[in-house]
Amino acid sequence: MQTVEWPHSQNWFIPMANRNKIGAKSIFDAFDFNLHRDITDPDILKMYNFFHPLYSIFSTANHNWSMLKSSNISSTKSVVNVTDELASTKIRFWDNSIQMVYPLGSLRYVALLPHRRGIFQSGTINSRLTAINNLVDEIGSDAALATLKLDVIAYQTLLSTSMSGRKGHIISIDEAINALTMATLGAAEGMYWVHGGMEQKFYKTPTSMDIYFPIDLMTTMTQTDFTFTLTNTDPHKAFKRKFDVLTQKIHGSNLGEGKVKFYFTNGMTSTIGIGDLFVIMDSNTIEDLDIVKMGYTDTKRHLYCVNLGTTAQSIELSIE
Repeated sequence: MQTVEWPHSQNWFIPMANRNKIGAKSIFDAFDFNLHRDITDPDILKMYNFFHPLYSIFSTANHNWSMLKSSNISSTKSVVNVTDELASTKIRFWDNSIQMVYPLGSLRYVALLPHRRGIFQSGTINSRLTAINNLVDEIGSDAALATLKLDVIAYQTLLSTSMSGRKGHIISIDEAINALTMATLGAAEGMYWVHGGMEQKFYKTPTSMDIYFPIDLMTTMTQTDFTFTLTNTDPHKAFKRKFDVLTQKIHGSNLGEGKVKFYFTNGMTSTIGIGDLFVIMDSNTIEDLDIVKMGYTDTKRHLYCVNLGTTAQSIELSIE
Protein backbone atom coordinates (compact mmCIF):
# COMPACT_ATOMS: atom_id res chain seq x y z
CA MET A 1 0.00 0.00 0.00
CA GLN A 2 1.39 3.40 -1.02
CA THR A 3 2.15 5.63 1.97
CA VAL A 4 4.29 8.35 0.37
CA GLU A 5 2.77 11.11 -1.75
CA TRP A 6 4.75 11.48 -4.97
CA PRO A 7 4.78 15.17 -6.04
CA HIS A 8 5.04 14.30 -9.73
CA SER A 9 1.58 12.69 -9.61
CA GLN A 10 0.04 16.02 -8.59
CA ASN A 11 -1.11 18.70 -11.02
CA TRP A 12 0.79 21.67 -9.59
CA PHE A 13 -0.92 24.10 -11.98
CA ILE A 14 -4.26 23.78 -10.14
CA PRO A 15 -3.26 25.27 -6.75
CA MET A 16 -1.18 27.87 -8.59
CA ALA A 17 -4.21 29.00 -10.60
CA ASN A 18 -6.49 29.05 -7.56
CA ARG A 19 -4.09 31.21 -5.54
CA ASN A 20 -4.58 34.43 -7.45
CA LYS A 21 -7.27 35.24 -10.04
CA ILE A 22 -5.36 38.08 -11.67
CA GLY A 23 -2.13 36.10 -11.68
CA ALA A 24 -3.85 33.03 -13.14
CA LYS A 25 -5.18 35.11 -16.03
CA SER A 26 -1.71 36.49 -16.74
CA ILE A 27 -0.25 32.99 -16.76
CA PHE A 28 -2.92 31.54 -19.04
CA ASP A 29 -2.66 34.57 -21.37
CA ALA A 30 1.11 34.20 -21.69
CA PHE A 31 1.01 30.42 -22.09
CA ASP A 32 -1.57 30.59 -24.88
CA PHE A 33 0.45 33.30 -26.65
CA ASN A 34 3.69 31.33 -26.36
CA LEU A 35 2.14 28.20 -27.83
CA HIS A 36 0.52 30.11 -30.70
CA ARG A 37 3.86 31.66 -31.57
CA ASP A 38 5.23 28.25 -32.64
CA ILE A 39 2.21 26.55 -34.23
CA THR A 40 4.21 25.99 -37.41
CA ASP A 41 5.69 23.08 -35.46
CA PRO A 42 3.06 20.27 -35.80
CA ASP A 43 3.73 19.03 -32.26
CA ILE A 44 3.20 22.48 -30.77
CA LEU A 45 0.12 22.97 -32.97
CA LYS A 46 -1.41 19.82 -31.49
CA MET A 47 -0.79 21.13 -27.97
CA TYR A 48 -2.15 24.56 -28.86
CA ASN A 49 -5.31 23.07 -30.36
CA PHE A 50 -5.87 21.21 -27.09
CA PHE A 51 -5.21 24.14 -24.78
CA HIS A 52 -6.68 27.09 -26.68
CA PRO A 53 -10.38 26.05 -26.44
CA LEU A 54 -9.94 25.63 -22.68
CA TYR A 55 -8.24 29.00 -22.54
CA SER A 56 -11.11 30.61 -24.48
CA ILE A 57 -13.66 29.18 -22.04
CA PHE A 58 -11.60 30.54 -19.14
CA SER A 59 -11.30 33.99 -20.75
CA THR A 60 -15.06 34.23 -21.20
CA ALA A 61 -15.77 33.07 -17.64
CA ASN A 62 -13.16 35.43 -16.24
CA HIS A 63 -14.61 38.36 -18.17
CA ASN A 64 -18.13 37.62 -16.93
CA TRP A 65 -16.88 37.31 -13.36
CA SER A 66 -14.93 40.57 -13.63
CA MET A 67 -17.97 42.38 -14.97
CA LEU A 68 -20.05 41.08 -12.08
CA LYS A 69 -17.45 42.14 -9.53
CA SER A 70 -17.09 45.60 -11.05
CA SER A 71 -20.83 46.10 -11.08
CA ASN A 72 -22.19 48.97 -9.01
CA ILE A 73 -25.03 46.78 -7.72
CA SER A 74 -24.02 46.79 -4.08
CA SER A 75 -26.29 43.89 -3.20
CA THR A 76 -24.60 41.68 -5.78
CA LYS A 77 -21.08 42.69 -4.82
CA SER A 78 -21.83 42.22 -1.14
CA VAL A 79 -22.68 38.56 -1.71
CA VAL A 80 -19.67 38.18 -4.01
CA ASN A 81 -17.27 39.62 -1.43
CA VAL A 82 -18.66 37.57 1.44
CA THR A 83 -18.42 34.40 -0.65
CA ASP A 84 -14.86 35.24 -1.68
CA GLU A 85 -13.89 35.70 1.95
CA LEU A 86 -15.31 32.27 2.81
CA ALA A 87 -13.26 30.58 0.09
CA SER A 88 -10.00 32.46 0.59
CA THR A 89 -9.80 33.30 4.28
CA LYS A 90 -12.47 31.94 6.57
CA ILE A 91 -12.33 28.23 5.72
CA ARG A 92 -8.55 28.26 6.02
CA PHE A 93 -8.81 29.81 9.48
CA TRP A 94 -11.53 27.35 10.54
CA ASP A 95 -9.64 24.36 9.17
CA ASN A 96 -6.38 25.36 10.86
CA SER A 97 -8.18 26.06 14.14
CA ILE A 98 -9.79 22.62 14.10
CA GLN A 99 -6.48 20.93 13.32
CA MET A 100 -4.94 22.56 16.38
CA VAL A 101 -7.40 20.53 18.47
CA TYR A 102 -8.17 17.50 16.28
CA PRO A 103 -5.40 16.26 13.93
CA LEU A 104 -6.05 15.99 10.22
CA GLY A 105 -7.57 12.58 9.48
CA SER A 106 -8.82 11.92 13.02
CA LEU A 107 -12.42 10.75 13.39
CA ARG A 108 -13.45 14.03 15.00
CA TYR A 109 -11.79 16.11 12.26
CA VAL A 110 -13.50 14.07 9.54
CA ALA A 111 -16.85 14.52 11.28
CA LEU A 112 -16.37 18.29 11.38
CA LEU A 113 -14.98 18.73 7.85
CA PRO A 114 -15.83 15.57 5.88
CA HIS A 115 -14.91 17.25 2.59
CA ARG A 116 -12.17 19.45 4.04
CA ARG A 117 -12.23 22.91 2.42
CA GLY A 118 -13.60 22.06 -0.99
CA ILE A 119 -17.31 22.36 -0.25
CA PHE A 120 -16.76 25.86 1.17
CA GLN A 121 -14.75 27.00 -1.87
CA SER A 122 -16.88 25.85 -4.80
CA GLY A 123 -20.49 25.17 -5.64
CA THR A 124 -23.57 27.31 -5.20
CA ILE A 125 -23.90 29.90 -2.47
CA ASN A 126 -26.75 27.92 -0.91
CA SER A 127 -24.61 24.77 -0.79
CA ARG A 128 -21.85 26.70 0.97
CA LEU A 129 -24.34 28.06 3.49
CA THR A 130 -25.53 24.49 4.09
CA ALA A 131 -21.92 23.44 4.74
CA ILE A 132 -21.58 26.25 7.30
CA ASN A 133 -24.83 25.19 8.97
CA ASN A 134 -23.60 21.60 9.16
CA LEU A 135 -20.31 22.72 10.70
CA VAL A 136 -22.14 24.71 13.38
CA ASP A 137 -24.35 21.71 14.17
CA GLU A 138 -21.39 19.33 14.32
CA ILE A 139 -19.39 21.57 16.66
CA GLY A 140 -22.38 21.55 18.97
CA SER A 141 -21.34 21.88 22.61
CA ASP A 142 -17.69 21.02 21.98
CA ALA A 143 -15.96 23.25 24.57
CA ALA A 144 -12.62 23.03 22.75
CA LEU A 145 -14.16 24.72 19.72
CA ALA A 146 -16.45 27.17 21.50
CA THR A 147 -14.55 30.25 20.34
CA LEU A 148 -14.36 28.95 16.79
CA LYS A 149 -18.11 28.28 16.81
CA LEU A 150 -18.78 31.94 17.60
CA ASP A 151 -16.76 32.98 14.54
CA VAL A 152 -18.55 30.47 12.31
CA ILE A 153 -21.96 31.63 13.56
CA ALA A 154 -21.03 35.27 12.98
CA TYR A 155 -20.09 34.45 9.41
CA GLN A 156 -23.21 32.31 9.01
CA THR A 157 -25.32 35.33 9.96
CA LEU A 158 -23.34 37.63 7.66
CA LEU A 159 -23.80 35.38 4.61
CA SER A 160 -27.49 34.82 5.36
CA THR A 161 -28.05 38.57 5.70
CA SER A 162 -26.20 39.37 2.47
CA MET A 163 -28.34 36.80 0.65
CA SER A 164 -31.60 38.12 2.03
CA GLY A 165 -33.85 39.61 -0.64
CA ARG A 166 -31.28 39.12 -3.41
CA LYS A 167 -32.35 35.83 -4.97
CA GLY A 168 -32.23 37.17 -8.50
CA HIS A 169 -28.66 38.39 -8.09
CA ILE A 170 -27.57 35.20 -6.33
CA ILE A 171 -28.53 33.12 -9.35
CA SER A 172 -26.19 35.14 -11.57
CA ILE A 173 -23.44 35.03 -8.93
CA ASP A 174 -23.75 31.25 -8.63
CA GLU A 175 -23.51 30.87 -12.38
CA ALA A 176 -20.43 33.12 -12.58
CA ILE A 177 -18.67 31.41 -9.66
CA ASN A 178 -19.29 27.92 -10.99
CA ALA A 179 -18.32 28.86 -14.54
CA LEU A 180 -15.04 30.46 -13.48
CA THR A 181 -14.19 27.62 -11.06
CA MET A 182 -14.68 24.98 -13.74
CA ALA A 183 -12.95 27.05 -16.43
CA THR A 184 -9.92 27.65 -14.19
CA LEU A 185 -9.70 23.94 -13.46
CA GLY A 186 -10.01 23.13 -17.16
CA ALA A 187 -7.25 25.54 -18.16
CA ALA A 188 -4.96 24.26 -15.39
CA GLU A 189 -5.58 20.68 -16.48
CA GLY A 190 -4.88 21.79 -20.06
CA MET A 191 -1.51 23.19 -19.01
CA TYR A 192 -0.70 19.89 -17.30
CA TRP A 193 -1.65 17.98 -20.47
CA VAL A 194 0.59 20.21 -22.56
CA HIS A 195 3.39 19.81 -20.03
CA GLY A 196 3.18 16.05 -20.56
CA GLY A 197 3.46 16.55 -24.30
CA MET A 198 6.43 18.85 -23.83
CA GLU A 199 8.19 16.23 -21.71
CA GLN A 200 7.81 13.73 -24.53
CA LYS A 201 8.93 16.18 -27.22
CA PHE A 202 11.90 17.49 -25.25
CA TYR A 203 12.75 14.42 -23.15
CA LYS A 204 16.43 14.76 -24.03
CA THR A 205 16.56 18.54 -23.60
CA PRO A 206 13.86 19.33 -21.01
CA THR A 207 14.96 22.94 -20.57
CA SER A 208 13.76 23.55 -24.13
CA MET A 209 10.19 23.73 -22.82
CA ASP A 210 11.02 26.73 -20.64
CA ILE A 211 10.24 29.19 -23.44
CA TYR A 212 6.59 28.12 -23.45
CA PHE A 213 5.82 28.32 -19.74
CA PRO A 214 5.72 31.82 -18.15
CA ILE A 215 8.07 30.70 -15.40
CA ASP A 216 8.69 34.21 -14.08
CA LEU A 217 4.96 34.66 -13.47
CA MET A 218 4.54 31.16 -12.08
CA THR A 219 7.35 31.46 -9.56
CA THR A 220 6.89 35.06 -8.40
CA MET A 221 3.10 35.22 -8.22
CA THR A 222 1.97 36.61 -4.90
CA GLN A 223 -1.47 37.35 -3.57
CA THR A 224 -2.95 40.52 -5.02
CA ASP A 225 -6.64 40.15 -4.15
CA PHE A 226 -7.86 40.57 -0.58
CA THR A 227 -11.46 40.20 0.56
CA PHE A 228 -12.65 40.51 4.14
CA THR A 229 -15.48 41.79 6.32
CA LEU A 230 -15.13 44.36 9.08
CA THR A 231 -17.61 43.29 11.72
CA ASN A 232 -16.41 45.64 14.51
CA THR A 233 -14.37 48.80 14.98
CA ASP A 234 -11.06 47.08 15.77
CA PRO A 235 -8.15 47.75 13.37
CA HIS A 236 -7.92 44.97 10.78
CA LYS A 237 -4.60 44.16 9.09
CA ALA A 238 -5.17 43.78 5.36
CA PHE A 239 -1.63 42.86 4.26
CA LYS A 240 2.06 43.77 4.28
CA ARG A 241 3.61 44.72 0.96
CA LYS A 242 6.44 46.70 -0.60
CA PHE A 243 5.09 49.05 -3.26
CA ASP A 244 6.41 51.03 -6.17
CA VAL A 245 4.51 54.24 -5.43
CA LEU A 246 5.07 55.50 -8.99
CA THR A 247 3.45 52.57 -10.78
CA GLN A 248 1.23 50.70 -8.31
CA LYS A 249 -2.13 51.46 -6.78
CA ILE A 250 -4.81 49.79 -4.68
CA HIS A 251 -8.25 49.37 -6.21
CA GLY A 252 -10.83 49.13 -3.45
CA SER A 253 -14.53 48.66 -2.88
CA ASN A 254 -16.46 49.32 0.31
CA LEU A 255 -19.89 47.71 0.31
CA GLY A 256 -21.55 48.81 3.49
CA GLU A 257 -23.42 51.67 5.06
CA GLY A 258 -20.42 53.12 6.89
CA LYS A 259 -17.08 54.68 6.06
CA VAL A 260 -13.73 52.87 6.36
CA LYS A 261 -10.33 54.36 7.25
CA PHE A 262 -7.13 53.02 5.62
CA TYR A 263 -3.57 53.70 6.80
CA PHE A 264 -0.10 52.15 6.88
CA THR A 265 1.98 51.47 10.00
CA ASN A 266 5.40 49.96 10.66
CA GLY A 267 3.79 46.75 11.90
CA MET A 268 4.76 47.35 15.51
CA THR A 269 1.35 48.88 16.13
CA SER A 270 -2.10 48.56 14.59
CA THR A 271 -3.20 52.08 15.46
CA ILE A 272 -2.56 55.25 13.51
CA GLY A 273 -0.22 57.82 15.02
CA ILE A 274 -0.99 61.47 15.66
CA GLY A 275 -0.50 63.40 12.44
CA ASP A 276 -0.10 60.26 10.30
CA LEU A 277 -1.70 60.17 6.85
CA PHE A 278 -4.86 58.18 6.13
CA VAL A 279 -7.62 57.79 3.56
CA ILE A 280 -11.33 57.46 4.31
CA MET A 281 -13.48 55.52 1.85
CA ASP A 282 -17.17 56.39 1.71
CA SER A 283 -19.91 53.77 1.93
CA ASN A 284 -20.93 51.85 -1.20
CA THR A 285 -18.04 53.14 -3.29
CA ILE A 286 -15.50 51.70 -5.70
CA GLU A 287 -12.32 53.72 -6.23
CA ASP A 288 -8.55 53.71 -6.58
CA LEU A 289 -6.77 54.44 -3.30
CA ASP A 290 -3.63 56.57 -3.22
CA ILE A 291 -0.87 54.59 -1.48
CA VAL A 292 1.12 57.68 -0.50
CA LYS A 293 -1.92 59.44 0.96
CA MET A 294 -2.48 56.38 3.16
CA GLY A 295 0.92 56.98 4.73
CA TYR A 296 2.96 54.33 2.93
CA THR A 297 6.76 54.56 3.20
CA ASP A 298 9.57 52.00 2.99
CA THR A 299 9.31 51.62 6.76
CA LYS A 300 5.51 51.61 6.85
CA ARG A 301 4.32 48.66 4.77
CA HIS A 302 1.52 47.21 6.93
CA LEU A 303 -1.93 48.29 5.72
CA TYR A 304 -4.69 48.52 8.32
CA CYS A 305 -8.34 49.44 7.97
CA VAL A 306 -10.93 50.48 10.54
CA ASN A 307 -14.69 50.32 10.28
CA LEU A 308 -16.06 53.77 11.11
CA GLY A 309 -19.68 52.64 10.83
CA THR A 310 -22.02 50.65 13.05
CA THR A 311 -22.71 47.76 10.65
CA ALA A 312 -20.50 45.19 8.90
CA GLN A 313 -18.55 46.44 5.89
CA SER A 314 -17.57 44.16 2.98
CA ILE A 315 -14.13 45.22 1.74
CA GLU A 316 -12.30 44.15 -1.38
CA LEU A 317 -8.79 45.34 -2.24
CA SER A 318 -6.82 44.59 -5.38
CA ILE A 319 -3.18 45.58 -5.91
CA GLU A 320 -2.67 46.76 -9.47
